[in-house]
Amino acid sequence: DAWYPSTHSRNLDIISIIKLNLNKLTNKNFDIISNILINEITNSKINIIDILIDEIIKKNIYDEQFQNEYIELAKLIWEHDLYKSFTSIFIYNKKYYCKINVSKQSIEPDKFVYDYYGSFNTHQDTTNYLKDRFSFKRILLNKFYYIFKDRINEYKNINDSSCIDISSNTNFKIKRKIVSIVEFITKLYIKNIIDFNILFLIHVDIFKINDYIEN
Repeated sequence: DAWYPSTHSRNLDIISIIKLNLNKLTNKNFDIISNILINEITNSKINIIDILIDEIIKKNIYDEQFQNEYIELAKLIWEHDLYKSFTSIFIYNKKYYCKINVSKQSIEPDKFVYDYYGSFNTHQDTTNYLKDRFSFKRILLNKFYYIFKDRINEYKNINDSSCIDISSNTNFKIKRKIVSIVEFITKLYIKNIIDFNILFLIHVDIFKINDYIEN
């Protein structure tokens, strides 16, 4: 079947564009789809970082055959300062402030909602604040880590007696969720995209290293 990339229109908001294009992403159309996604998210007037990350995590869980594509896409995305399209910096009484679009929709600009943060002493201080707060890489890795750290609570939801069809039941999905995160992070490290820090934290959590140190 023929596929067509989805781009922004009056009737299609950025959130729908992200979901539709991620659903179409394969190794064959990676360059086209990734370019469209990068263009859309770097020009988004609203903050879609959390939604984008959540969608990548979902795809990583259930479409493991395209995991390498999601890794490469994540790498491409965090090379950009996404905050630039939905924030602005201004001066008031010789101090610097930032204006952040916190709207949940991108179709009706006249209904945009903004938050203001400050004050900062310099333009660079304000920029540094925005870069850190809206760092795609930091937010993605933190989400991975905290999902992994919460795995014990996830596993409590598993009902072993329900394991009839392991390929489709809830138990498989819960287990796959945790495994997919470890796979993703490990591949990031193997590809020299991230350093060992987050893998070290996972090892500490798995083997309870801090417990042994304290005792």
